[in-house]
Amino acid sequence: MSINHLPNEILVQILDDYSLELEDLALLSRVSRHWHGAILPALYKSYTLRFHPWLEPDDERKLESFMKYGNYVKYVRVFGDKLDSKISKVGLVIASLAKFAV
Repeated sequence: MSINHLPNEILVQILDDYSLELEDLALLSRVSRHWHGAILPALYKSYTLRFHPWLEPDDERKLESFMKYGNYVKYVRVFGDKLDSKISKVGLVIASLAKFAV
């Protein structure tokens, strides 16, 4: 699936401001796996993931894997605290990567 098939509201954010909010990324995590095949490569190439002090070592390793092998990830599960959602960006909330392409 190409980036041309992404919903307009996602395209606008990816192309215009490069700053998906927590709620937007959480929405992406609930769409079908077909969407993930198009969305994740765009996110992986466009965003700098940030490490935060409270991340567990396992979560840090997952973020490192995403930065290194993001183009092979089929989908991502996103977790975050609602209180942080207004100011959080992509790197703060990615806690679990799954289903690498074979």
